[in-house]
Amino acid sequence: MKTLLFCFIISGLNICAAVGMTGTIRFTGAILEPACVTDVSVQDTRIQCSRRGQTRQIRYPAGGAESTSPYQLATVTQTGGKQRRDITLVYR
Repeated sequence: MKTLLFCFIISGLNICAAVGMTGTIRFTGAILEPACVTDVSVQDTRIQCSRRGQTRQIRYPAGGAESTSPYQLATVTQTGGKQRRDITLVYR
């Protein structure tokens, strides 16, 4: 019984510690490549990405399914209807 109670107390402390944690991430170096640029029009979405000084652009039809960005840097998802389109890029 004491072991079970001890496990409950320890697991409760771990949950509280995880919820209350804050911090700062520091790194040394530089971000050399810019983020991908997205241009949305009525007909399509164009995503332009640069890597090592080279730029590529891919066009996606409006309402297209999930796909990848140029250089496979991110997963591209389009959602929405006629009046609104949401573009989500999730970088790898």
